Parts: sequence; structure tokens; C-alpha cells
Amino acid sequence: MIAATDKPEDQWLHAEFKKLFPKVTRRPYDNGVVYLATKTGPPPKRKQFDCEFAFRDGERLIYAYSRPSVFSHRRIDPGARRLISAMEILPGQKVLDLGCGSGTVGLAALARAEGVEVFAVDCNPRALQCAERGAEKNALTGLTTSLDALGSTVAAEAFDLVLANPPYFSNFRIAELFLAIAQRALRPKGQVLVVTKTPIWFEENMPAYFPRMTLAPVKDYVIARGDHRPRRGR
Repeated sequence: MIAATDKPEDQWLHAEFKKLFPKVTRRPYDNGVVYLATKTGPPPKRKQFDCEFAFRDGERLIYAYSRPSVFSHRRIDPGARRLISAMEILPGQKVLDLGCGSGTVGLAALARAEGVEVFAVDCNPRALQCAERGAEKNALTGLTTSLDALGSTVAAEAFDLVLANPPYFSNFRIAELFLAIAQRALRPKGQVLVVTKTPIWFEENMPAYFPRMTLAPVKDYVIARGDHRPRRGR
């Protein structure tokens, strides 16, 4: 490391260098001072905050990864677990996982049946990395990820099932965005499942997107289910 100051009488920078390096070379000049130092010894160990955890879906043990800033770090979210228990996955289905987080819901969908394809969307690149690592760890194929905050990469009328566990901190703006994306993304007779602890909002607002909707309690959560039936004349 090399640093210089235009103060020939400098003492502060010299003292700071000595805090960092065992040997510091000082080269004085008429108009300043140059300090040189070489770091010795091994570099400090880099802390790893990545976490591998496992959860069970039926008879299968599924492994997942999480990192700091990824939703539900170090464990499967209870809401995601309720969503997994409520979903029915059929062979060959195309599934959209909105706000995938660490990917637990999408991984469970891939493991449920043959030929399933999951398109996992999140605005956090770390979340997508975790989902991809989880698919690799479980030897699951069929996962595609997309860094997308507004659903612009989600194809229209391309999915049989949409799964979502929207956050609660956004005053339902994200929940409403997810419903709008699901309405556009679902094929005729497709279905959206949203897990929530605030069913009143969905009861009041979801029919604007899915007139045929139901609310079903699952332990301490509620599953909002919407059937996509395009209006006649489309």
C-alpha cells in the first residue's frame, strides 16, 4: 500500500499506517511524505453467512439455501409451508412462483410431479441464486429464474398455476401487483394461490381480478384461491 501527504511534518497518517502494518517505510520529501507498506501473513477469513436448511414435503426431504437479505433466512417461512400444503401440482404443469425468496415453494412444486416447469421471479438477485442452488442440490430440473420487480418478464397466458406469498410491509401494493400479474399470466382455467394472514383485504379486492375466488383457513393462515375464467368475447 502506498499513500502520500503534502505535509512534511505529518504524524497522523504515519500512526494510522502503523496500526495496519508491522513495517512502514517513510520517505520524506521537501513538499510532503510518502508511506509504503506491504501486508504480510494470510488474509483474514471471510465470514460465510449462507445457510443450508431442509424441509419435508410428504415423504421427500428438500434442501434449500438462504442468504442475508433473502426472505426467511435460515428456515422455511411458515406461510410458504402452508402454501406448499395447499397446492396441487400435476405432471407437466407450468408454475409461476411470484416473489420466490429462497425458492422453497418452487422447489416443492418441481419435486411433486414429473415434467413440471417453474418460472421463479424475484427482485432480489440473491434470492434467485438461492433458488438455483436449491434446484441443483436436489437434482431438480425445470427451474427458470428472472430478476424482475414488476412482472415484465412474465409471459401472458403461459401458466397453469401461480403461487405467491406477498410481504405485509407494502400496504398491499405488492399483493395487488401479484394479482394483476397472475391475471395476465394464467391460461384459461388456471389458478392462483396466495397465502396471507390478512384475508379481509383479499375478500374485498381479489374479486376485481378473480371473480371466482375463495378463502380457506390453513392453521393460522388463509389461502386465497382464484380461478381464471376469461370473460366471454375474449
